Amino acid sequence: MIVQLAGFPEGEVMIYERLHMAPMLAEKSAKDGTYRARHQMLAMCRSDPELLADVLGHFVTMVSEKIVKDHAHDTRSVNSDSEIDEMLDDIKEAL
Repeated sequence: MIVQLAGFPEGEVMIYERLHMAPMLAEKSAKDGTYRARHQMLAMCRSDPELLADVLGHFVTMVSEKIVKDHAHDTRSVNSDSEIDEMLDDIKEAL
């Protein structure tokens, strides 16, 4: 809690890793949503198959939020489409 209140996200990640709190770590990575975070989530699935459903759920949520956001703001672009394609590839890889 102290790490969260202090606004120290790296500390949060470190605590989750050390305490083997994989679901919390996956959730934190999903909020980040970067390429690196998504691949960390994929790696966690390989080492802990019980996380697969959670990670797939996070991936689907991330893709649908991106699609809705782009559609609402009518900002569909090549970069946006390629990011969505990368996320869909991550879902395929997880499966």
